Amino acid sequence: MVTYKSQYSPKHLAPCTNSPKEGMLSGRNARLSALAVTAGLAFALSTMVAPTLAMASDTDSATTDAVKTSAPATTSQPMTQLQTTEPPATQQSTPAESSNSTTTTEGQSNQIGSPDKIESQDIPNTRTSPEDNSTGSISTDLSDTSAPIDTTDSNSTSQDIGEGQSKDSMPSVRYQAHVQDKGWQEEVSSDPNQPTPATAGTTGESKRVEAVRISIVDSNGAEISNAVEYKAHIAYQGWDKTWSRDGETAGTTGKSRAIEALRIRLLDQYAQFYDIFYRVHIQDRGWLDWTCNGDAAGSVGLGKRIEALQILLKLKGASDSPATGDNSFVDNAGISIASHVQDIGWQNATATNGQTSGTTGVGKRIEAISATIGSGYDIDGGIQYRTYLQNSGWGNWVANGAVSGTTGRGLRVEAVQFCLQGDIAKQYDLYYRVHVANYGWLDWVLGGVERNSISGTTDLSKRIEAIQLYMCRKTAASKPSTGIGYVSAAGVSYSGQESSGEWSNASNGGVAGSTGKSMPIIAMRASLDAGTNSFSGDISYQVHLANVGWVGAQSDGSDAGNSSVANSIQGIRISLGGTLARFFDVYYRVHTHNIGWLDWALDGASAGTSGLDLSAEAFEITLVPKGNNAPGSTAFAFVDESSYYGQITATMNSAQACVRNSAFSTPATPGGYCALWVSNVVANAGYGYYSGDACDLYRWYCHSSDPKQLKIGMIIAVSSHPHTRAGSVYGHVGIYIGDGFIRDSVYGYVRQIAVKDWLAYYGVTVTPRWGWLGDKRLA
Repeated sequence: MVTYKSQYSPKHLAPCTNSPKEGMLSGRNARLSALAVTAGLAFALSTMVAPTLAMASDTDSATTDAVKTSAPATTSQPMTQLQTTEPPATQQSTPAESSNSTTTTEGQSNQIGSPDKIESQDIPNTRTSPEDNSTGSISTDLSDTSAPIDTTDSNSTSQDIGEGQSKDSMPSVRYQAHVQDKGWQEEVSSDPNQPTPATAGTTGESKRVEAVRISIVDSNGAEISNAVEYKAHIAYQGWDKTWSRDGETAGTTGKSRAIEALRIRLLDQYAQFYDIFYRVHIQDRGWLDWTCNGDAAGSVGLGKRIEALQILLKLKGASDSPATGDNSFVDNAGISIASHVQDIGWQNATATNGQTSGTTGVGKRIEAISATIGSGYDIDGGIQYRTYLQNSGWGNWVANGAVSGTTGRGLRVEAVQFCLQGDIAKQYDLYYRVHVANYGWLDWVLGGVERNSISGTTDLSKRIEAIQLYMCRKTAASKPSTGIGYVSAAGVSYSGQESSGEWSNASNGGVAGSTGKSMPIIAMRASLDAGTNSFSGDISYQVHLANVGWVGAQSDGSDAGNSSVANSIQGIRISLGGTLARFFDVYYRVHTHNIGWLDWALDGASAGTSGLDLSAEAFEITLVPKGNNAPGSTAFAFVDESSYYGQITATMNSAQACVRNSAFSTPATPGGYCALWVSNVVANAGYGYYSGDACDLYRWYCHSSDPKQLKIGMIIAVSSHPHTRAGSVYGHVGIYIGDGFIRDSVYGYVRQIAVKDWLAYYGVTVTPRWGWLGDKRLA
């Protein structure tokens, strides 16, 4: 008699069928198992020598309904039982089954998961389906209409244990811990129906788990082979090189070494139909989150011992499976980075996952880095990276602890890029961000070799001061939010319409308009060039028109102004919007008729003039990275009737500069003789000596009180003031040095005072006036 092996298929996940020809026959009567109807399990059939047909007993205690058929009552031939498939670890052998199973098809292995090694049987090649009644196959006609058919819902899930298999027939997980000072504890176990897991180890006693044993057992408590494997991360040793299996010891005994992390996974058909969940109780942190199916639980790199563990075995998709979380494994040794820092060198400690490498708040550049992936992840792979260096740009990619950057040359790292390699890149994502001078922390970026994986800046002359790396599983629920992690140069283009009607174009600090031609600007426009940056932004601008005042703002290339010479531009305001304003400042300045170039204004401040009847003849605009130096002085960017007190130093000529310099180098005169000091300043500058008291100088040389006519090197005087007896008779005099300031000699020293304050103090009884000493015009 020949028997055949059938492929094993757990009951609760077999294909569903309601066909009366597909079922399970038990004993002398053929009956349709409730399990076959509800879970849809197809079973193998085999041939019989005699016409007598019998099926192996279905021992599922949850089966209640049956389909009955009649069979010949003859017993003249030995009866061959058909082997059936059941969930892992539940199929049991009987002496009758063993005696009737005499041979197996060549090449087929013994039944998986049964401690009694019962052989399953394959369907003969002549049998292609249960409905096939061709020659040589067994007829399974169950057409007897008197047999009731089980109408149990075939869509029932595997959580309904009574419909798929009995609670008593399901496998369980059994585990045992070797605990510090206690040795091996008694075994504990958990089965798929157990809501509360058993605990192996201790809590509240500060004792380490040193070794574990884990196995899967059948409903009779017999250990099943090739069902589960596991490995441990051991203190001072790392992850086990190989997996322990089916009750073998993972960890150590007699060496006083703690297990710090565990990985547990099912094998073969058990992995297909069950999930194994586990969590650990670690030193100082208590119970971590649940994880499952081979993921790490515990910690690495923290020196924290596992003190207890819990394990649950659950059917796939079971509604009462524990919820897993991101806090099941704390890896502080998987990825690390070291930085070489200005004035410090290589920092003593490397920064691990999420920690800061480098410095913040002290203005020190990172000059080189080195990164590694440790043993914490227990996955093959590595990390590669490169740096963008001051004056030299991108360096070559290096990997796994090699140095990228320079040491001993004082060159700053301005940008970095990282990328995972090998198998670890399939399971993990790498995020990183950098702390940049004047910007602070940029946003996180996701590692890779594309441009959007660059972190830092290029072409902005900004140093990286600190770096953070963060690795997480691709499936992690919580990940860093990515954004703008890379900034490069951006630009601005603009035009000014001259009174001739022609547009003068410029960009990035160039001159729009003209100087020296007395040709007013009557309209303007501007637009941004974001370069290679991914951020958004706009530029808006507002103009002050003669006879009109400030008008509404325009933006992004629209014309501002009304193209009328009578209403020429006198002042401008420019500002940035969007994320561009986070990284750049906009500076601009105006060349004004009869004054020249005023100083630079910043981000929406006024530049040029108003109320002085002075037209703008040219302007410049430039973008400057936040925190970088302004392109020039910002002291006198805008003047009006209330703030204009003379020429600015940026527009003085060489003759004026000589007088100004002399005003700083000529010492005070004894007794505070102000007129004598003024005469000495002009003489020391090489433009002749002119004597007289302040009253005389006021009457002879000071002819204007118009602020627009106040020039560097002119004297400012009053013929009388009420603050001193001498002043009421002789007056007071000083020299204008530019930018709204005067120097004069009082009480034996030289002081510097704002024009507006000088005028307010001395101009009480007499209107102050100014002019060139000796009528020697210098500008």
